[in-house]
Amino acid sequence: MMLNLREYHRPTDLEEAVRLLRRRETRTVPLAGGTTLVPSRRRDVEAVVDLADLGLAYIRSEGDRLRIGATTTLQQLAQAPLLSDPPAGQTFLRLLAETAHATAPSTLRTAATVGGILAAPQASTPLIVALLALDAYLTLRAPQPRQTSLESFLAYRERLLADGALITEVSLPLPRPDDPPARAAWAWVGRTPHDQPIVCAAAWLVRAGDTVQAIRLALGGVADHPIRLPALERELQGAPLDAATLTLDIPNPPSDFLGSAEYRQAMALQLARRALAQAWGR
Repeated sequence: MMLNLREYHRPTDLEEAVRLLRRRETRTVPLAGGTTLVPSRRRDVEAVVDLADLGLAYIRSEGDRLRIGATTTLQQLAQAPLLSDPPAGQTFLRLLAETAHATAPSTLRTAATVGGILAAPQASTPLIVALLALDAYLTLRAPQPRQTSLESFLAYRERLLADGALITEVSLPLPRPDDPPARAAWAWVGRTPHDQPIVCAAAWLVRAGDTVQAIRLALGGVADHPIRLPALERELQGAPLDAATLTLDIPNPPSDFLGSAEYRQAMALQLARRALAQAWGR
């Protein structure tokens, strides 16, 4: 529980929610699923703004974008037919259902939200790694709408969420009907099959015969937040893919009780190879 909480608000209007969050006289934070905030025992929080009635729980395809509302739960992602059984040409969307399921146990998936996971990211959150590989963008309200890539958001999260900014939507590109099919896969390692990953990798690619036409690769657990590998992507694009010969150099990976820097470096290479090979073969 939050030890100095004095106010609870449940607005039905997004502008009112942002106005409450931007107040300077009262330390106010958003409340979605509460899986991170409620157990935190924070002493600085004086008011919460419940986002449940803002109409931000949705998963829909609109033209060339897939749109996911910020209060959509992980369980809704894992079970959405659009993601778990996507239409032809969009099978890479299964990556979202798979990683949403792996991000939290069932008792938390029904409460944890996409926006909450993004606002308090862990270094190896599977869903965030997948969203990076799928080139996701975020919509923020602060108070006017603005868009930023997930990659930029993770690098500058505290600055972008300052002054009451609120994540309202995640979107990612969908292929046009005449585009070649894209494929995606992910791989991970943890202490047990039910633990959170220590390191994970996600790959998205488009094949053109035996060469890579387009590619994105993301890693979790090798920095303080999930990262893309743009230099490696440029190296692989336009060339035949031989995952077994892939090399990878991660500068200064963290070291802790879950895994040393050397372990994380070695696992990042093996998991990147595995994710790429699986995506290539799908």
